[in-house]
Amino acid sequence: MQDTEQMTDQLVTDLDRIVQSGRDGADHILSVLADSARSTNRNQRVAAGVVLASLALGVGLLLYSQHRRKPLTARLQDSMPGAIRDLPDELRTLARKVTR
Repeated sequence: MQDTEQMTDQLVTDLDRIVQSGRDGADHILSVLADSARSTNRNQRVAAGVVLASLALGVGLLLYSQHRRKPLTARLQDSMPGAIRDLPDELRTLARKVTR
């Protein structure tokens, strides 16, 4: 009877060792998968950040180019009536001399 108890104890010990070894292997695999998932998640966040930053930069440049003021000479020429702008160059130079 003692022999059967020893054999049973040995079998239980062997089974516990096998089960523990399987659990350790599964834990190792799960930790590798979790690290991989974290790394992928981090890469996706970095990629999303780059896309959002470039999108914001593009929108900013678009708004800046639309709201940029015209140069002073263009604004002055636009404020003058068309008849004055269409005068020949000689008349314009003569008008400039008179106003000085």
